[in-house]
Amino acid sequence: MIIVFCKTTRRGEQSFYIADDHRQYYLFTQEFRRSNREYFGRGVILDSIYDFSRTRSTSTIRTLEKIQKYIPYIEREEGIVLRRQTRRKQARSGESFRQRKQELYCFMAE
Repeated sequence: MIIVFCKTTRRGEQSFYIADDHRQYYLFTQEFRRSNREYFGRGVILDSIYDFSRTRSTSTIRTLEKIQKYIPYIEREEGIVLRRQTRRKQARSGESFRQRKQELYCFMAE
């Protein structure tokens, strides 16, 4: 299970992290907001980050949008797969590569 959470690091600052079963990754630090602490304090499942109906706070909605932009960056830099979208994309590209590889072997055998 992948969780996004925040910690109050200094007076007036919150740091946001994403954690999977093995490791936790730093996302960013921003100004402290109580609504963000209430929403992200215990952790939020990654899939619910794309659902804005759970909060009415504009600060939390902006933070959710910011997190959505940072997740693909973390996936690229760390070489991990966090989102379902990325898993599906890799599966599609992997199948086509296998098909091309088999076609090359058939071509070389002739």
